[in-house]
Amino acid sequence: MSAMHQQAMNRVYQQVLSRLLGSFSPARRVAVQPLIQRLMTAAGGAQRLGGYRVVYRLCGSTAGHAGLGLLRAAQLTLAARHQPTFFIRAAVSSQALLDDVRNGNVQRACNALFLHDDPRIELLTFADDALRPYEYRLAGVDAQRSSCRSELLNAAHEFAPSGSAELQHRGYRTIARVYQRLLGYSAPADAIVLDQPVLQRRRFVAWAMRERRRAGASPATRDHWQGSGCLQGLGAAVVGMPRGQRVDPLDRARLLGMHDLLGDPSASDDAMWQFLGCQPVRPLFDPHEIRHPQLAWLAYLHGLRSQCLHGGSFEQGLEAFRNTVGRTAANQVRPATHLPRALVQDAAEQMQARLTTWYGMTPAELNCAVYAPFSDRGARLEAFLTACHPGMQVALPHLHRALRGSRVAAQVSQWLESVSGLSLPILQGLYQRPRLP
Repeated sequence: MSAMHQQAMNRVYQQVLSRLLGSFSPARRVAVQPLIQRLMTAAGGAQRLGGYRVVYRLCGSTAGHAGLGLLRAAQLTLAARHQPTFFIRAAVSSQALLDDVRNGNVQRACNALFLHDDPRIELLTFADDALRPYEYRLAGVDAQRSSCRSELLNAAHEFAPSGSAELQHRGYRTIARVYQRLLGYSAPADAIVLDQPVLQRRRFVAWAMRERRRAGASPATRDHWQGSGCLQGLGAAVVGMPRGQRVDPLDRARLLGMHDLLGDPSASDDAMWQFLGCQPVRPLFDPHEIRHPQLAWLAYLHGLRSQCLHGGSFEQGLEAFRNTVGRTAANQVRPATHLPRALVQDAAEQMQARLTTWYGMTPAELNCAVYAPFSDRGARLEAFLTACHPGMQVALPHLHRALRGSRVAAQVSQWLESVSGLSLPILQGLYQRPRLP
């Protein structure tokens, strides 16, 4: 890069910093220096910040972009002082799983913060268990949507709200995979920056330590609450790692919290949201959807199950789901707030449209997900056929044989895969699982 070009880019970065700080509330401007000091301490001194690399996970919500904005402000502030500054490796968890508002938020924030052309920024997306450079209009997004549709359908057959702790575990497993990839992508990273409150961070680390013990991994160091050693031995670090992405030792990175510097979003942040181009992410059914987008699908599914299988209403099933998930996610017994019927109907219509237009889910696949007919050796299979595919009732013995792994006509296997949207090996695995309630 020529000296003249570097000077021009530095002026651009100074303008970005000036506009960003100008959009901050007084409390956020004050928080920049403590964040810099925290990073300096973790790096082992100001001079070591020049090679320091932090990772940060984006989910398209306004809260996540507040953290990205604060990190960018700290990075550019150091550069404006002609001091060594750190690198940021940011990743969008899954573009195909996010809705248009979240994806748009990511793109507009990246443009406002001038992230695409800054060599101190690595902007990535996580999809199909691998990292790749982030692009707003990703060429392979259709394939990713297909993969996400399979993921949603599989979750529908596996998930039981009565055991909703599994939902938290599912989310933790996804987060762990993202961080494992981020730490080992290209140059090894030095820190994971977390914007969750301390209690939530400790729950994640405690889950990771339990998973390590179940996997028979060696005990982590005594400072695992502050380091990424808790991610070692979880079994996801080497599976499907693409060529050119290596796994470095995971115990060298620090866990750095910054929720205490961010605080909660408020009306004083309106100028920042406007600068970043962030539109509010309104959950369809439950506030926990902000961090777990898959929750909207499971809430919708539980409402349909109440309506179709248990003689209740969609609203009753939704409220039961929200109460159960709320107790699990927040460790509280406070019931979820009641949603007006009109809002519930509108949210259900939005979810139905999204499943059809974004993921390409067919009515047959949705009906199959509602009945989840394959678990417990096909306990609901006959009821599913009676309600949705009466013409296939005569083929019931052949369907059972296919799900048990016996040889059957190709048409039988093809019908099972077509109606469920899942491969036969997955269906055969579901056949061995306990029955969902």
